[in-house]
Parts: sequence; C-alpha cells; structure tokens
Amino acid sequence: QSTWEIGPVYYPFSYSLALTCLRRAMDRTEHQTLVGTPVKVLGVVFIFLSLFKNFRFNKTSLHKRGIDLYIQVPFTAEDKNSDEAIPGGMVNKVKKILTSTKVGDPPTDSLLLDLIGDISEFEPMNTDPQLLYDCALNAINSVLLLFDDAETAEKNALSLPAELGRRGSTALHTSSENRPSSNHENPTNSNPAQEQADSI
Repeated sequence: QSTWEIGPVYYPFSYSLALTCLRRAMDRTEHQTLVGTPVKVLGVVFIFLSLFKNFRFNKTSLHKRGIDLYIQVPFTAEDKNSDEAIPGGMVNKVKKILTSTKVGDPPTDSLLLDLIGDISEFEPMNTDPQLLYDCALNAINSVLLLFDDAETAEKNALSLPAELGRRGSTALHTSSENRPSSNHENPTNSNPAQEQADSI
C-alpha cells in the first residue's frame, strides 16, 4: 500500500485507505460506539488517523511495542495508481484537516462540513469479501502454521477459532529466534494501520 507525506509529516497509509475509512464510517447505519451526525463520525475517524502521524511500520518500531508477528490482509482494493485518481481538491481538504488539527483532537466542524460532500461522492475501494476471507485465512495460517496448505486451511476454516484459542497466544509470543523462517517476518511491507483504521 501507498504511504504519503505532507511536508515533513509522514503517514503510513494511502489517501485511498483514509478516504475509504471515512466513507465506510459515514455510511454505517448501526455501530456500537460510533454514533452521531456525519460531522461527529468523521471527526472520530480523523482522530484515529492522526494517531499515526510520523509512525513508521518497520521492524524496529514494531519490536519496541512488543510486536514481532503480524498478518497482512487487503482491506482496500487499491494499487499504486489509486491515489493519483483521487481529485486533488479532496486530497487537499484531507491534508488541511490533518495539518491544522492537534494529534488526538477532533477537527473543527467547519473543516469537516466542507469535506462531507466530497466523501459522499467518493467510491470506497472495498475489497471483494471472498478475496478478503481467503487472504485473511491464508495469512493467519502462514503465521500460526496451523495447516499444511491453503486447501487444507479452507477445509478446516470452521476450526480456526478453536485452534487460535488453543495455540494463538503461545504462537504469537514465540520469539523470533525460535520461529520457523517466513517471508511474512519482514514488517517493512506491512501496513497494520489499515487494520486499525478499518476497525473504526
């Protein structure tokens, strides 16, 4: 996934991801905690997005936070050209909100009101549900090594919750020295920010 910078400020996710999260949140009719007017909802999403200011998802920063294993799933259907297709005016409004708001604080209502119309017209880059399911299943299996291959993992999908409960805690805290080598151990290409933002 893309990352972007606003002057000296760095964000570890793409415009496409940020806008998709904003649109998804605004479209939800039911949510246990995220309720209120579109302005309030978008304000909460921007609070979460702002928390990733200047955070870099690399091995060092993740290790400092006690993370040495991760899974990567495609929560947005985007490619390297997706951000370029977003109208410049919409991107500039998002930039203005993030640069003029203190990290952890909601943006002013006037800035959000100016963005609502753009968000309403933005087509969220939702991943195909089956693709997301397959990728999540394979990603979990590749980290926890529950099954030998993807076909076996698919057949045993219903048993994953029990397996994760029985083995997940131990597996996720196994040290790097004791784990089998895997091409999923390099966090430089992962973007857990997507998982965080998508959970909003």
